[in-house]
Amino acid sequence: MALLKFSHVFFIIIWLGALITLSGFLAYQKENNRELIRLFKRLYFKIELPAMILAILLGVLLIFLKDVSWKAPWLHLKLTFAAALILCDVFLGCIVSRLDSRNYKIGGIGKHFLHYAATACLIMVLVAIYILK
Repeated sequence: MALLKFSHVFFIIIWLGALITLSGFLAYQKENNRELIRLFKRLYFKIELPAMILAILLGVLLIFLKDVSWKAPWLHLKLTFAAALILCDVFLGCIVSRLDSRNYKIGGIGKHFLHYAATACLIMVLVAIYILK
């Protein structure tokens, strides 16, 4: 059980680290460079997305193995913010997948700063829920 929980937390750290890093890179990047676009796609599709999927699967497995009370308010709060993080991730995936189109330009703090700030806030809330539980 401890190894399962460690793996879950490990993949969450990889997922959220890549999410913040990639959204920050996209927010402050000014040019459409093919090598950077390939790097962004590799970071998202080969590191961040598999880490997200593994973190979600291990989290669901932990919920069922630990026999968690479904009436616990912390669980509902944690699942709500986890769903919001998944939506942020899907939004980032849409941005990354459109990078090859010629009319889409990366960069611009205004476009991605909200995503960057929202992700940081959600991470802080999830950490607070984990600590307060």
